[in-house]
Amino acid sequence: MVGVMLMTINERERQILTMAFNQLNIQTTQSDPSYANYIKTLQYQPDIIVLEVPRMNHDQVHFSRLIRKNKKTRKIPIIGYGDRINESQKRYLSQKGINNYLERPLKFTILIGIIQKYLKILNKSLETESGDKSSEREEDIKLILDDNTLPVKKIELMVKHIGNMMAFPFTVAKVLRLTESNKSGASDLAKVIEADPVISTSILKVSNTVFFASMNRRISTIKDAIVRIGFRETKRIVMTMSVMDLFGKEDKNFGFNKMNFWLHSLATALIAERVAKRMGDVSTDEAFLAGLLHDFGILLFDEFYPTIFSKILEETSNTGTRFIDNERKILKITRNDLLKELFTNWKIPETITEAITVHYSSCDGEKKPGTPVEKIALSTYMGNIIAKTFSCGAVCDEYITPIENVYFEAAKMPGGLGKDFYESLMRDLNMYKKFLNIQENETESRKDKKAIGIFCPVKTVFVPVEEYFKAQGQSVIRLQKAHSYTDYDQKLDIIFIWAGKKTTMEAVRPLASIIQHTEEEIDATKEPPLTPLCTILYKETPLATDNDGKISFMYNEFDLRQLEANMTTILDGNRVVPAPQAAPAQADSTTDQESDVTPDSIELPEPG
Repeated sequence: MVGVMLMTINERERQILTMAFNQLNIQTTQSDPSYANYIKTLQYQPDIIVLEVPRMNHDQVHFSRLIRKNKKTRKIPIIGYGDRINESQKRYLSQKGINNYLERPLKFTILIGIIQKYLKILNKSLETESGDKSSEREEDIKLILDDNTLPVKKIELMVKHIGNMMAFPFTVAKVLRLTESNKSGASDLAKVIEADPVISTSILKVSNTVFFASMNRRISTIKDAIVRIGFRETKRIVMTMSVMDLFGKEDKNFGFNKMNFWLHSLATALIAERVAKRMGDVSTDEAFLAGLLHDFGILLFDEFYPTIFSKILEETSNTGTRFIDNERKILKITRNDLLKELFTNWKIPETITEAITVHYSSCDGEKKPGTPVEKIALSTYMGNIIAKTFSCGAVCDEYITPIENVYFEAAKMPGGLGKDFYESLMRDLNMYKKFLNIQENETESRKDKKAIGIFCPVKTVFVPVEEYFKAQGQSVIRLQKAHSYTDYDQKLDIIFIWAGKKTTMEAVRPLASIIQHTEEEIDATKEPPLTPLCTILYKETPLATDNDGKISFMYNEFDLRQLEANMTTILDGNRVVPAPQAAPAQADSTTDQESDVTPDSIELPEPG
């Protein structure tokens, strides 16, 4: 699959380029070079960005700088085009991250030649087979997207279609039944594994790798492999393999990466298992499976309803909101409504089904979990948020909400995650990645490391921005309350404040006098640069309205990818305000004129 993100102001050019790319089986998504669509770029991870550069190009230049500063996107080629400019202007655009600049009239053959050059580096080509890539039915799609169709009818249509196309693996049910018996051991698990040749081969193969091998003794039986790997770990691996084998590994929809999806699901499962174990009186195997399947509905949309999936993903990426909220907005139902009916038909344990269905609301209010369903739901929700915070894989959004102290107390983790939580999780994830052959996209080590101060004026045990920046390889310093903050002078590039519900400006303002870290020697005759502040707050808090117009703000329910964009914007000397919205592209003299690109001047490929 070759994916191109097309950022054009001129609607006529957009239509012609999209048509031309489609004829070459290049998947395209349209976007604007705005603050909000930075998130869309991170989600879709296009192979190439084609960017129109008008005369007034502040947004385009700022966007390309954001792309170049993020380690996940800095290598994406940006091909700019626009009116004739001089060499000095071309050098300026090159310095800001635009790799090539083509002048109007735009020749498609030249554009494709440049794209092919970059694709060769990526070991990709345009020689892609076309054909029907979905199993969805047009009449069903119309009914599902129709607001007049009752929600129960939509669910019925989807469950019937999916149920006819696939069945849930019996191996998972067999493993769960082993868990119910205290007498089950390696011999019983070996019988389950041996019934599946594919899983048996994988278990034997990986148990003999350097990761597990000891004393040069080669493993030849499944029972010995279970002993070497561990009974608990083998059960989890078998369940995960069985679920993953339901779907192919190839990506079907532009903007969705299955390997990243499975990595996120695994991390959620492993964290949910840990939380459930702390709480006690609940099956850790069921907590693991609930975490693994919590986003299973997304895979079903991707596999069986790509038109619907693309529509929801587009809305999610454009707005920086939650995928599940956009499911409800567009379909009037969510994937969890679908899963509840489907999992019931598949006879998946009711505890798991109910926990997945309600896990998004498990942290509403401050009710502590009591029943097994409530405990697994909380475990799953915490697993989902923490996995996103650690940047373990990716799904269709990286939207997080705060996890209040009361829920960590309910999970018997009153001190939060603990010092070794992240390292322990990464060790387990690495083991699973070897078994499941999950390949992550390689990213460069961070070269532009920033010294980030984190200040938390309330006793919150989980500060997502702190954990996120640590996982991103930034230098993070927790600021402590003190009589004077001068100890932090010239040590920090930026400060993020994780505010409480009652935090006021008086608690924040003293931080505004800390001198910023800079590579340049400070001129004693001038005012020293001060470290910029960004306060992350609740929507209903005194700080939301009581501000002096200098400190940046954002709400504490947000897509994590906004943090990198916010930090770059703030360090550029601009102020960020809560819930930034995508603004219309700036108009300039070129957009009001007739485009230089016409069906005659653009060299379209021959159909077929």
